Amino acid sequence: MVSKQELDELNQNIIAWGAKRKLLNKELSNRQLIKFFEEAGELAQDFSKGNRAHMIDSIGDVFVTLTIFAKQQGITMNQALEKAYSHIKDRQGKLVNGTFIKNADLNKKEE
Repeated sequence: MVSKQELDELNQNIIAWGAKRKLLNKELSNRQLIKFFEEAGELAQDFSKGNRAHMIDSIGDVFVTLTIFAKQQGITMNQALEKAYSHIKDRQGKLVNGTFIKNADLNKKEE
């Protein structure tokens, strides 16, 4: 298990890595977003092939690209995760065909 301190340090290291390579410029956001989708595609491919070792690397690559994209937008990963969690923490719904569907969306289907 990675501690919050270790995760914060990894995040800082990713930002420093991106800064060193001049990736943090907001004007490069479109390229970074494309890179994120490339990495997400690789993750999907690794998953479909059952390649766990590559999946671990691909998940890391997805996190790195999102961290840099967020920094380009003036957003920290902590802010993004806290915001997302605050929206889902009390969410109610049910699992439908392996996908969690929130009650608000379930109610829309019934209308």
